Order: sequence, then C-alpha cells, then structure tokens
Amino acid sequence: MPWMVYMIRCGDGSLYTGVTNDLLRRLEKHRTGKGAKFTRGRGFLTVAWSKRVTDKSLALREEARLKKLSKKEKEAIVLSSNPLLTTYLSECPDFQEILSNPGAMSGVVKLRDKLVTRYSWAIPTEEALREIAELSPIVEMGAGTGYWSCLLKRMGADVVAYDRAPPGSLKSLVSACNPWHVGSKQHIKVLHGTPETLKAHLDRTLLLCWPPRGPMARQCLKHWKGKHLVYIGEFGGFTADLKLQDVIRQKFELVSMVSIPRWPGMNDMLTVWRRS
Repeated sequence: MPWMVYMIRCGDGSLYTGVTNDLLRRLEKHRTGKGAKFTRGRGFLTVAWSKRVTDKSLALREEARLKKLSKKEKEAIVLSSNPLLTTYLSECPDFQEILSNPGAMSGVVKLRDKLVTRYSWAIPTEEALREIAELSPIVEMGAGTGYWSCLLKRMGADVVAYDRAPPGSLKSLVSACNPWHVGSKQHIKVLHGTPETLKAHLDRTLLLCWPPRGPMARQCLKHWKGKHLVYIGEFGGFTADLKLQDVIRQKFELVSMVSIPRWPGMNDMLTVWRRS
C-alpha cells in the first residue's frame, strides 16, 4: 500500500493531519476512537484531503510541513482538491456583477458548459459531501463522469457509481442519452447500469445528482426500496420532472437540506429524504 499524508475533517470543523499506508483502515480507527487522541469525541470524521507519496520518510516530512501551516492555509489546500468548486468560485461572476453587465452572462455560459462537460452539473461543497458521506454505503445512478462519487470515496465513503452510458465507453459513443459527457474522462470507475440495476443495492443510500429531464429519477425509485435518498437538483425545470416531487413526498419524509453553489438561472438544492 502506498504511503499517504492526509487531513481529516472533524465534526467541529477542525482538521487533523496524519500519515498512513492504509487510509480507509486508518479512518475507521479514528472513528472508533482508536486513532489519535485529537479526533476522539469530535463528531463524524471524513477525509478532507489526501496525497500519495513515495515512502514513509517523505510522508512524515510532508506531515510536519502541513502541521506548521495555519488553519487558513490548510483550508486552501482542502479546497484545491475540488477543482470544480475552486474554478467556479474564482471565475464565475456573482449575481450583482451579471446584473450590472448583462454581457457577462455569455462568459458564464461558456464557463458552465466547459466545467459541466469535465465534471458535473451540480457543484459539490465539503458540507454537502459530508452530509452524503454520513449515509454510506451509497449507490449513485446517472453518475456521468463520477465526480461526486469520486470526492465521496476520497472522504472514506463506500460508493458504487452507475450510468446508462458511462463516459469513454462504447455505449456513450452510440447513445444520445448523455451528450454532455461524450469524450469526457471518468473520475472514478463508472459502471454501466439502468434503474433496474438498483434492485441489487437496496442496502445503499441512493444518490441522484442532476438526473436528466423526464422519468428516469422516478424509474429509479420504482426499483430501489432502500431507506435514504439524496436528491440534488430541481424538481422539474432542468432536472427530472414535476411528478417526482409528488412521488417523493408520498413515500419519504424530509431529513435535511443543504445549499450548494448554483449557476445563474438554476435552483439546485441538496435534499436528504428517509423512507416513511
């Protein structure tokens, strides 16, 4: 196993830095109170950032360097591990700028289309990812490039990702069901799957992130009978359809809502639901 230097996010927002040659095993030790004394009793723990190095000696030197950094400097490193969010924050003008300069909207659309193709329509934050990670194990259907699943797995979540036409596969080249990701690279292994595939994953939280317009999301709920549902997007509009909201409200109760960054004109929200 390769040596790694890592930072763990504690439930109180603090960061702990350490080294290991088995990150998931080390995370489990921290969660059970058998890791560092610092992480005990600080709430739910996730991996905020990690980096592979060549050997233990280098890992220890990198750990010592990171521990000397300020909290602000460490947070900047954590943020850099989510390139979609960092690019959005640095390059997308805010709403007031767009109102004062309507011509800026064309630039926003170009930026959006570039990032959507490479990553995802929905923009993850650490808070949103932590909300999902606590519900591990997870199955994502309609994963696209697998960007959200990739970040969740880095946090220590157990994730499996499916798409009807995974980017880079033969199915993506002959299918028009997801033209946005044709030619894109996968961030995690995305398997071919359809809503019917969910019958084999009833023990997992279902993640639907920006499902396409139409009945696909409702078809997923028809075949999946698990406990927790995480839905990211709109109800109707750019994602799924208006009937989905009725189906969810009939069979689930709302557990939590998390705001995430939005492209202008869109009303994305992360909601967590528990089957009634």
